[in-house]
Amino acid sequence: MQSDAEAARWYKDAANQGDAQALFNLGICWNTGCGVARSDVEAARCFRQAAERGHAAAQCNLAGAILEGRGVPQSDAEAAAWLKRAAKQGYAKAQFAMGSIVEHENDEEAAQWYTKAANQGHAEAQVSLGELIGSGGLEQSAKEAARWYKMAAEQGHVKAQYLMGVSAECGHGVVQSDEDAARWYRRAADQGCAAAQFAAAQFSLGAILSEGRDEVQSE
Repeated sequence: MQSDAEAARWYKDAANQGDAQALFNLGICWNTGCGVARSDVEAARCFRQAAERGHAAAQCNLAGAILEGRGVPQSDAEAAAWLKRAAKQGYAKAQFAMGSIVEHENDEEAAQWYTKAANQGHAEAQVSLGELIGSGGLEQSAKEAARWYKMAAEQGHVKAQYLMGVSAECGHGVVQSDEDAARWYRRAADQGCAAAQFAAAQFSLGAILSEGRDEVQSE
């Protein structure tokens, strides 16, 4: 489209003057083929230049490109270094990614990164933090886990909605409530979660059978 090409041209002009946001935006254009011919090499070049100027989102995108070897040589170490720089700037996506990287080696550090991202409303981090906390097995841990699940679930995160259904059904970390469980299962089921669809069907079937028993008893 003409407007996309014009936008890319303006980004190029600003990028040539060293503007970090323009470099990042131009990187997105190269990455998606918006207004320019798609190029992983050019996208990575722009992300790197913006990243070197301290642009957190560019640092995170550059890390992803390096990790996958898209337009640049693949390097786990360099990718992690850029990701950490973005995370230290408070970029939630990078903080969540850092938590995912270290979780299998250091739960405490993972929890710290997840918490930073979760407190910014990052739904994936909220779920991961809830799962990490909930794995402790303590009642207090279950309550805290459910609190994070609910935050993510209310944002529409399908896995969190399913986990809230499980929590409500079992009374794990929240007051046991079949009504709440069915409600959360239905919300996850509507988004295509197979486990939630099965659970919602079970609840619906249980309600039908219960109504049938009541009718028989009243006759």
